[in-house]
Amino acid sequence: MTKQNINIAIFGATGHIGKNLTYYFSKNKKNNLILFGRNKKKIQKIMNQIIPKKKYSFGKYNEFNNKKYDVIINCIGVGNPKDIIQNKDILKITEYYDDKILDYMKNKKSIIYINFSSGAIFGQTIRSPISELSQASINVNKLNEGSYYAISKIYAEIKHRNLKNMNIVDLRIFSFFSRFINLQDEFLIADITNAIKLNKKFITDKNEIIRDYIHPEDLFEIIQKCIKKEKINMALDISSKKPISKFSLLQHLAKKYELNYRISNKIKTSPTGLKSKYYSKSKKIEDLGIFPKYTSLQTILTELKFLID
Repeated sequence: MTKQNINIAIFGATGHIGKNLTYYFSKNKKNNLILFGRNKKKIQKIMNQIIPKKKYSFGKYNEFNNKKYDVIINCIGVGNPKDIIQNKDILKITEYYDDKILDYMKNKKSIIYINFSSGAIFGQTIRSPISELSQASINVNKLNEGSYYAISKIYAEIKHRNLKNMNIVDLRIFSFFSRFINLQDEFLIADITNAIKLNKKFITDKNEIIRDYIHPEDLFEIIQKCIKKEKINMALDISSKKPISKFSLLQHLAKKYELNYRISNKIKTSPTGLKSKYYSKSKKIEDLGIFPKYTSLQTILTELKFLID
Protein backbone atom coordinates (compact mmCIF):
# COMPACT_ATOMS: atom_id res chain seq x y z
CA MET A 1 0.00 0.00 0.00
CA THR A 2 1.65 3.22 -1.16
CA LYS A 3 -1.10 5.81 -0.63
CA GLN A 4 -0.01 9.21 0.65
CA ASN A 5 -2.54 9.19 3.49
CA ILE A 6 -3.82 5.99 5.06
CA ASN A 7 -7.10 5.74 6.96
CA ILE A 8 -6.70 3.22 9.78
CA ALA A 9 -9.64 2.00 11.85
CA ILE A 10 -8.80 0.37 15.19
CA PHE A 11 -11.44 -1.66 17.05
CA GLY A 12 -10.75 -2.08 20.77
CA ALA A 13 -8.43 0.93 20.85
CA THR A 14 -8.38 1.18 24.66
CA GLY A 15 -7.07 -2.36 25.17
CA HIS A 16 -3.43 -3.24 25.81
CA ILE A 17 -2.55 -3.93 22.17
CA GLY A 18 -4.85 -1.20 20.85
CA LYS A 19 -3.09 1.47 22.90
CA ASN A 20 0.29 0.38 21.60
CA LEU A 21 -0.77 0.38 17.96
CA THR A 22 -2.33 3.83 18.34
CA TYR A 23 0.91 5.10 19.88
CA TYR A 24 3.13 3.77 17.08
CA PHE A 25 0.80 4.61 14.18
CA SER A 26 0.41 8.18 15.46
CA LYS A 27 4.10 8.86 14.89
CA ASN A 28 3.52 8.97 11.12
CA LYS A 29 1.62 12.05 9.93
CA LYS A 30 0.30 10.11 6.93
CA ASN A 31 -1.78 7.87 9.20
CA ASN A 32 -5.32 9.03 9.89
CA LEU A 33 -6.48 7.11 12.96
CA ILE A 34 -10.14 6.41 13.66
CA LEU A 35 -10.43 4.83 17.09
CA PHE A 36 -13.52 2.77 17.87
CA GLY A 37 -14.86 2.03 21.31
CA ARG A 38 -18.09 1.95 23.27
CA ASN A 39 -17.20 4.94 25.43
CA LYS A 40 -15.92 8.17 23.83
CA LYS A 41 -14.91 9.72 27.16
CA LYS A 42 -12.89 6.62 28.06
CA ILE A 43 -11.05 6.72 24.74
CA GLN A 44 -10.31 10.42 25.13
CA LYS A 45 -9.10 10.01 28.71
CA ILE A 46 -6.76 7.14 27.84
CA MET A 47 -5.51 8.49 24.52
CA ASN A 48 -4.82 11.99 25.84
CA GLN A 49 -2.18 10.38 28.05
CA ILE A 50 -0.59 8.63 25.06
CA ILE A 51 -0.91 10.84 21.97
CA PRO A 52 -1.98 14.44 21.14
CA LYS A 53 -5.71 15.01 20.48
CA LYS A 54 -5.11 16.02 16.86
CA LYS A 55 -3.65 12.60 16.07
CA TYR A 56 -6.94 10.69 16.04
CA SER A 57 -10.70 10.89 15.66
CA PHE A 58 -13.36 8.95 17.54
CA GLY A 59 -15.55 6.40 15.79
CA LYS A 60 -18.86 4.90 16.89
CA TYR A 61 -19.43 1.26 16.01
CA ASN A 62 -22.92 2.01 14.71
CA GLU A 63 -21.43 4.57 12.31
CA PHE A 64 -18.59 2.32 11.13
CA ASN A 65 -19.95 1.92 7.59
CA ASN A 66 -20.10 5.69 7.03
CA LYS A 67 -16.35 6.19 6.53
CA LYS A 68 -13.65 4.93 4.19
CA TYR A 69 -10.74 2.87 5.47
CA ASP A 70 -7.58 1.44 4.00
CA VAL A 71 -6.66 -0.67 7.03
CA ILE A 72 -8.93 -2.16 9.70
CA ILE A 73 -7.38 -3.59 12.86
CA ASN A 74 -9.48 -5.65 15.25
CA CYS A 75 -8.04 -5.75 18.77
CA ILE A 76 -11.31 -6.68 20.47
CA GLY A 77 -10.90 -9.58 22.86
CA VAL A 78 -10.67 -10.60 26.47
CA GLY A 79 -7.66 -8.91 28.06
CA ASN A 80 -7.87 -10.39 31.53
CA PRO A 81 -7.88 -14.21 32.02
CA LYS A 82 -10.40 -13.77 34.84
CA ASP A 83 -12.81 -12.09 32.41
CA ILE A 84 -12.93 -15.25 30.30
CA ILE A 85 -14.96 -16.94 33.06
CA GLN A 86 -17.19 -13.93 33.64
CA ASN A 87 -17.83 -13.15 29.96
CA LYS A 88 -20.40 -15.68 28.76
CA ASP A 89 -20.90 -13.93 25.40
CA ILE A 90 -17.35 -14.20 24.01
CA LEU A 91 -18.56 -16.21 21.00
CA LYS A 92 -21.24 -13.65 20.13
CA ILE A 93 -18.99 -10.64 20.71
CA THR A 94 -16.14 -12.01 18.59
CA GLU A 95 -18.46 -12.94 15.73
CA TYR A 96 -20.42 -9.67 15.85
CA TYR A 97 -17.45 -7.35 15.34
CA ASP A 98 -15.71 -9.71 12.91
CA ASP A 99 -18.85 -9.90 10.75
CA LYS A 100 -19.24 -6.13 10.88
CA ILE A 101 -15.77 -5.75 9.37
CA LEU A 102 -16.22 -8.53 6.80
CA ASP A 103 -19.53 -7.07 5.62
CA TYR A 104 -17.86 -3.69 5.14
CA MET A 105 -15.05 -5.27 3.10
CA LYS A 106 -17.35 -6.80 0.50
CA ASN A 107 -16.45 -5.42 -2.94
CA LYS A 108 -13.57 -3.43 -1.43
CA LYS A 109 -10.60 -5.54 -2.48
CA SER A 110 -7.88 -3.05 -1.55
CA ILE A 111 -8.66 -3.02 2.19
CA ILE A 112 -6.49 -5.06 4.52
CA TYR A 113 -7.93 -6.49 7.72
CA ILE A 114 -5.56 -7.28 10.62
CA ASN A 115 -7.30 -9.47 13.18
CA PHE A 116 -5.81 -10.39 16.53
CA SER A 117 -6.16 -14.09 17.17
CA SER A 118 -4.44 -16.08 19.93
CA GLY A 119 -2.12 -18.99 20.56
CA ALA A 120 -5.01 -20.29 22.68
CA ILE A 121 -6.58 -21.72 19.51
CA PHE A 122 -4.29 -24.74 19.91
CA GLY A 123 -6.06 -25.83 23.09
CA GLN A 124 -6.08 -25.46 26.86
CA THR A 125 -3.18 -27.85 27.47
CA ILE A 126 0.06 -27.04 25.66
CA ARG A 127 3.11 -28.94 26.85
CA SER A 128 5.29 -28.56 23.74
CA PRO A 129 6.14 -25.55 21.57
CA ILE A 130 3.75 -24.93 18.69
CA SER A 131 4.97 -25.66 15.17
CA GLU A 132 3.40 -25.51 11.71
CA LEU A 133 2.45 -29.17 12.19
CA SER A 134 0.60 -28.55 15.45
CA GLN A 135 -3.13 -29.24 15.59
CA ALA A 136 -5.81 -27.68 17.75
CA SER A 137 -7.04 -29.91 20.57
CA ILE A 138 -10.42 -29.23 22.17
CA ASN A 139 -12.35 -31.76 24.24
CA VAL A 140 -15.86 -31.27 22.90
CA ASN A 141 -17.25 -33.45 25.70
CA LYS A 142 -15.87 -31.13 28.39
CA LEU A 143 -16.33 -27.62 27.06
CA ASN A 144 -15.84 -24.72 29.45
CA GLU A 145 -15.33 -20.95 29.36
CA GLY A 146 -11.71 -21.34 28.26
CA SER A 147 -12.86 -23.53 25.37
CA TYR A 148 -15.31 -20.87 24.21
CA TYR A 149 -12.51 -18.32 23.89
CA ALA A 150 -10.41 -20.69 21.76
CA ILE A 151 -13.40 -21.69 19.63
CA SER A 152 -14.29 -18.05 18.95
CA LYS A 153 -10.80 -17.47 17.57
CA ILE A 154 -10.77 -20.71 15.56
CA TYR A 155 -14.13 -19.92 13.99
CA ALA A 156 -12.95 -16.46 12.94
CA GLU A 157 -9.79 -17.89 11.36
CA ILE A 158 -11.78 -20.52 9.45
CA LYS A 159 -14.04 -17.82 8.02
CA HIS A 160 -11.05 -15.73 7.02
CA ARG A 161 -9.21 -18.53 5.20
CA ASN A 162 -12.40 -19.25 3.28
CA LEU A 163 -12.48 -15.64 2.03
CA LYS A 164 -9.42 -16.10 -0.17
CA ASN A 165 -10.05 -12.96 -2.22
CA MET A 166 -9.92 -10.71 0.83
CA ASN A 167 -6.73 -9.38 2.41
CA ILE A 168 -6.96 -10.75 5.94
CA VAL A 169 -4.17 -11.56 8.38
CA ASP A 170 -4.79 -13.30 11.70
CA LEU A 171 -2.01 -12.60 14.19
CA ARG A 172 -1.78 -15.29 16.86
CA ILE A 173 -0.45 -13.63 19.99
CA PHE A 174 1.05 -15.88 22.65
CA SER A 175 2.25 -13.27 25.17
CA PHE A 176 2.55 -9.50 24.98
CA PHE A 177 4.00 -6.90 27.32
CA SER A 178 4.41 -3.14 27.19
CA ARG A 179 4.37 0.05 29.25
CA PHE A 180 0.62 0.30 28.54
CA ILE A 181 -0.34 -2.91 30.32
CA ASN A 182 -3.26 -2.81 32.74
CA LEU A 183 -1.65 -3.88 36.00
CA GLN A 184 -5.03 -5.01 37.33
CA ASP A 185 -5.09 -7.85 34.79
CA GLU A 186 -4.20 -11.24 36.24
CA PHE A 187 -1.21 -12.09 34.08
CA LEU A 188 2.12 -13.42 35.37
CA ILE A 189 4.03 -10.35 34.19
CA ALA A 190 1.45 -7.95 35.69
CA ASP A 191 1.72 -9.71 39.06
CA ILE A 192 5.52 -9.53 38.93
CA THR A 193 5.45 -5.84 37.99
CA ASN A 194 3.12 -5.04 40.88
CA ALA A 195 5.39 -6.91 43.29
CA ILE A 196 8.36 -4.80 42.19
CA LYS A 197 6.44 -1.49 42.24
CA LEU A 198 4.90 -2.13 45.67
CA ASN A 199 8.00 -3.82 47.09
CA LYS A 200 6.01 -6.93 47.92
CA LYS A 201 7.01 -10.58 47.86
CA PHE A 202 5.97 -12.35 44.67
CA ILE A 203 4.59 -15.83 45.32
CA THR A 204 4.60 -18.41 42.56
CA ASP A 205 4.19 -22.16 42.26
CA LYS A 206 7.00 -24.61 41.55
CA ASN A 207 5.93 -25.34 37.97
CA GLU A 208 8.29 -24.04 35.33
CA ILE A 209 6.65 -22.39 32.34
CA ILE A 210 8.00 -20.75 29.19
CA ARG A 211 6.48 -17.63 27.68
CA ASP A 212 7.22 -15.57 24.56
CA TYR A 213 6.72 -11.82 24.94
CA ILE A 214 6.64 -9.94 21.65
CA HIS A 215 7.96 -6.38 21.83
CA PRO A 216 5.46 -3.68 20.71
CA GLU A 217 8.00 -2.39 18.17
CA ASP A 218 8.36 -5.85 16.64
CA LEU A 219 4.59 -6.31 16.59
CA PHE A 220 4.17 -2.95 14.88
CA GLU A 221 6.79 -3.90 12.28
CA ILE A 222 4.95 -7.13 11.52
CA ILE A 223 1.73 -5.21 10.92
CA GLN A 224 3.53 -2.70 8.72
CA LYS A 225 4.92 -5.52 6.58
CA CYS A 226 1.46 -7.06 6.23
CA ILE A 227 -0.07 -3.73 5.20
CA LYS A 228 2.49 -3.31 2.44
CA LYS A 229 1.59 -6.66 0.88
CA GLU A 230 -0.49 -6.35 -2.29
CA LYS A 231 -2.23 -9.66 -1.66
CA ILE A 232 -2.28 -11.56 1.62
CA ASN A 233 -4.57 -14.01 3.41
CA MET A 234 -2.94 -16.03 6.18
CA ALA A 235 -2.50 -16.69 9.89
CA LEU A 236 0.82 -15.95 11.56
CA ASP A 237 2.21 -17.19 14.87
CA ILE A 238 3.81 -14.17 16.52
CA SER A 239 7.07 -14.75 18.36
CA SER A 240 9.97 -12.79 19.81
CA LYS A 241 13.62 -13.45 19.09
CA LYS A 242 13.73 -15.86 22.04
CA PRO A 243 11.23 -16.98 24.72
CA ILE A 244 12.02 -17.03 28.43
CA SER A 245 11.27 -19.36 31.33
CA LYS A 246 9.54 -18.12 34.46
CA PHE A 247 12.41 -18.83 36.83
CA SER A 248 15.00 -17.34 34.49
CA LEU A 249 12.92 -14.17 34.37
CA LEU A 250 12.55 -14.09 38.16
CA GLN A 251 16.32 -14.45 38.60
CA HIS A 252 16.99 -11.57 36.20
CA LEU A 253 14.49 -9.32 37.94
CA ALA A 254 15.73 -10.27 41.39
CA LYS A 255 19.19 -9.13 40.31
CA LYS A 256 18.09 -5.91 38.56
CA TYR A 257 15.16 -4.79 40.71
CA GLU A 258 15.72 -6.79 43.92
CA LEU A 259 12.50 -8.68 43.33
CA ASN A 260 11.77 -10.84 46.35
CA TYR A 261 9.97 -14.05 45.44
CA ARG A 262 8.93 -17.28 47.15
CA ILE A 263 7.99 -20.66 45.69
CA SER A 264 4.74 -22.15 46.99
CA ASN A 265 3.64 -25.78 46.84
CA LYS A 266 0.15 -24.65 45.88
CA ILE A 267 -0.38 -25.00 42.12
CA LYS A 268 -1.91 -21.96 40.47
CA THR A 269 -4.48 -22.67 37.77
CA SER A 270 -5.56 -20.54 34.83
CA PRO A 271 -9.01 -20.19 33.20
CA THR A 272 -7.36 -20.82 29.83
CA GLY A 273 -5.71 -24.06 30.96
CA LEU A 274 -2.21 -25.37 31.59
CA LYS A 275 0.30 -24.11 29.03
CA SER A 276 3.80 -25.02 30.20
CA LYS A 277 5.50 -24.16 26.88
CA TYR A 278 3.32 -21.45 25.40
CA TYR A 279 5.19 -20.26 22.34
CA SER A 280 5.61 -21.05 18.66
CA LYS A 281 8.63 -22.19 16.69
CA SER A 282 6.96 -21.37 13.37
CA LYS A 283 9.15 -19.31 11.03
CA LYS A 284 6.37 -18.23 8.70
CA ILE A 285 6.87 -14.57 9.59
CA GLU A 286 10.38 -14.82 8.14
CA ASP A 287 8.81 -15.47 4.73
CA LEU A 288 7.53 -11.90 4.93
CA GLY A 289 11.01 -10.62 5.68
CA ILE A 290 10.25 -10.18 9.38
CA PHE A 291 12.96 -10.91 11.94
CA PRO A 292 12.12 -9.78 15.50
CA LYS A 293 14.80 -7.64 17.12
CA TYR A 294 13.93 -8.22 20.77
CA THR A 295 14.08 -11.34 22.92
CA SER A 296 11.38 -11.83 25.54
CA LEU A 297 13.78 -10.70 28.25
CA GLN A 298 14.75 -7.58 26.32
CA THR A 299 11.07 -6.82 25.76
CA ILE A 300 10.33 -7.01 29.48
CA LEU A 301 13.37 -5.00 30.56
CA THR A 302 12.92 -2.19 28.00
CA GLU A 303 9.20 -1.74 28.71
CA LEU A 304 9.33 -2.40 32.45
CA LYS A 305 11.53 0.63 33.03
CA PHE A 306 8.63 2.90 32.01
CA LEU A 307 6.55 1.36 34.79
CA ILE A 308 9.22 1.08 37.47
CA ASP A 309 11.88 3.76 37.02
